[in-house]
Amino acid sequence: MLVFAFEPSPNVPRSPAKVGGEPLPPGPAIWPACAKCGKPMRFLFQLPHRTSVLLDFAPAASVLVFQCENPDTVCMPFDPDSGANRVLAVARGEPAKMTGGPSAQGAYPDIGIAFIRAEEDSAALSLDENAATEAQIKARERAMEDAAWSKAGGVPIWPQSDATPSCCGERMHFVAQVHSETFGLSFGDGGTGYLFRCARSCATPYKFLSQGY
Repeated sequence: MLVFAFEPSPNVPRSPAKVGGEPLPPGPAIWPACAKCGKPMRFLFQLPHRTSVLLDFAPAASVLVFQCENPDTVCMPFDPDSGANRVLAVARGEPAKMTGGPSAQGAYPDIGIAFIRAEEDSAALSLDENAATEAQIKARERAMEDAAWSKAGGVPIWPQSDATPSCCGERMHFVAQVHSETFGLSFGDGGTGYLFRCARSCATPYKFLSQGY
């Protein structure tokens, strides 16, 4: 299945696809705070609406992802429903600098995202190991070694078990994932962050979670 791998690239001013640094919303946006501790969240990454690279955020022009990293509390930013992470879907408008952040930890290093066309064995990656043969399990292991762990499209690659969230009573659609080691983000031990979209048109269509080893 076609995917677009995310690879670090030298950032350019006001890049619409980036990790860390200062968020660059395409329109008005308010810096989110953690629902549990009330502190400003830390900006992780942003992705633009670009159907040519399997990122369909319409009617939004971009999504910006944040998570709580308050060292004094346990706010569970890995949980999509904890209120300790947030996905802002921002419509195009008059761009303005976001206020209210960043968090006490400061910004992550500013890194651009390059989109590289790639392929993956989605069938092998989607395998249920509990009902698989030894040969199928080995095929999945090979597929995981060959696959891009930071990407748009394809299927989510889980270091543990499938944790696809639900919204409006249905499993959400996988959008993208970002690996901590590729971009220097904090998702636990060798963790990966996952972005999902609701299968319906609801008021809060996106969720984010992370999973590590």
